[in-house]
Amino acid sequence: MGGRGSGGSKNGGGAASRNIGEGITDKDELIRLYNSISGNPAYTTEERVRAMESIKKRIDELDAKKAADLKQKRLDALAKARAKRAENLKNGIKTEKKPRAKKAKMSMDSTVSNLKDELISKVSTDGYIRRSDFRVEDYGDFINVSVRSLGKWKNPSDARDEEDYDWQVLHKSSRSQIDKVVKRISRQSGRKLSWSQEEKNWIGVDIPKMKGDYYMGGRGSGGSRGGGGGSASKSTTANEKNMAKAQNYLAKAYKYQDEYDDYSDFANHYKSLAKRFKNEGNQKKAEYYERHSKNFKDKANKIKRKLNRSNSQAEKLGNLKQQNIPKSYQYEGERGTRRVFKSPQAAKERWKQSTKDMVSTAYKDQPTIVHAPKGGYSVVPHGLVKRNNLKEIRPYEIKDID
Repeated sequence: MGGRGSGGSKNGGGAASRNIGEGITDKDELIRLYNSISGNPAYTTEERVRAMESIKKRIDELDAKKAADLKQKRLDALAKARAKRAENLKNGIKTEKKPRAKKAKMSMDSTVSNLKDELISKVSTDGYIRRSDFRVEDYGDFINVSVRSLGKWKNPSDARDEEDYDWQVLHKSSRSQIDKVVKRISRQSGRKLSWSQEEKNWIGVDIPKMKGDYYMGGRGSGGSRGGGGGSASKSTTANEKNMAKAQNYLAKAYKYQDEYDDYSDFANHYKSLAKRFKNEGNQKKAEYYERHSKNFKDKANKIKRKLNRSNSQAEKLGNLKQQNIPKSYQYEGERGTRRVFKSPQAAKERWKQSTKDMVSTAYKDQPTIVHAPKGGYSVVPHGLVKRNNLKEIRPYEIKDID
């Protein structure tokens, strides 16, 4: 330090080293000075210790002053706010409180992981549910966690048979167990979770995102219900998700409507035959066709329940309703009418059967699927396409509905 006092360092320094750093108000400068003295051979060990202690003391003084200034600044701001509030109260002015953004108590990844574990361990299930059975989808403002066949399911009271019923309902005990899990995870994570039971024994839990939230797992961790991974678009909103569901339910409704119409037509056809043979006195044949009529009527009623549920969901989720599509249409070049299907899937099934039954090898006689002029789909021979200016649909482009 270049001691200027008597009896100091090799350079003649002395007591001045004890006050080194005095007057310096920049903490960074003091730190640099401290480091330059440490290990400097120009100073004796005693001088270095005294100088470094002096600098450290000065740094502590600056830190204390900064803390005191900050505390005073906060007290002044609080006093100012109180005075302002008192003045507003005196003048009858109500102060608007700024809402604080809620912060999650638990990360999204932990919330999803805990939810899976809790549902597996706390909900009694007839089968075996693994973590890999869960599907996780990112819809931008919320995460959807879904799983199939969790809990115990039963046919609803209006179901007449046990065969292939798509709208089973959860037992009361299972609903209660899932409710408890969802509420518990809501408390733990600081998020308001909600859940619903859906078609084909699916359970879905929506987890809302909060400020600063992100999910590392993404949709690829489990894939969608249709199978396959890939990440969902972050821009997809809850409304878009509901609309996609509504469109799917509407597509099912059209398919069920075609099946209902088919079964109803068969039931009426056999009923008329039974009536005819009964009038002719042939009781045996009358009973035979009555049984067939009843069988198709029961099938029609079963499909009718599925149809009503699908229509209800389509309207509830997206306010979508079936269009009024005629059941038949007369194409130019034909004497009679052809069936019009409301769903492309039903038309595809008819096309398969027509292709199988086709005897002619001429191209004009081969069946194809077209858009019917007044809505819906028809299966017609190629010869009618150009004549009626119809738009064809390639059968392999028609996707099956789950």
